[in-house]
Amino acid sequence: MHYDSPELEPFEFHGSAKEWFGIWIVNLFLTIITVGIYSA
Repeated sequence: MHYDSPELEPFEFHGSAKEWFGIWIVNLFLTIITVGIYSA
């Protein structure tokens, strides 16, 4: 059987800046609370 290699597509974010900053702030908060463990 022959499989074609998947084509890589560029990263796209389909959402608002408010959603993106909300996710970023939560990640930053969790990183601070867990003293860097969460960021890994």
